[in-house]
Amino acid sequence: MRSSPHWAFVRDLHGLLMWHDRTAARHREDAHCLAMIISAASLRPHHLWCDLGLSGRDDVTDMLTRHYPDLVAHNVANMRWKKFLAQEVAHARGVVPTGAPGCPGCADHGFCYPDNR
Repeated sequence: MRSSPHWAFVRDLHGLLMWHDRTAARHREDAHCLAMIISAASLRPHHLWCDLGLSGRDDVTDMLTRHYPDLVAHNVANMRWKKFLAQEVAHARGVVPTGAPGCPGCADHGFCYPDNR
């Protein structure tokens, strides 16, 4: 993974998720594993729920709410999760938000990023 050109994104998203994980104090290894799975899935070219092997967006929302409720509360625009997480990473870095590395390969890229068609 560290040889990936997107390692910095994975590292930063992992750190963001760990920072917001309310279970990390009690279950550090599990929190680390979940954050890494979500971060790596963000590199894939489909919706996050699909890349995680879940049945839909609601499953991602439930999982994120259980582990990262403060972060989920920031998604007031109801953005798709992969886009939202990439935006949060950009804000944490102090840079202009762009899509997650896997977003350009998604069939719905034009829906999420209409200005980039």
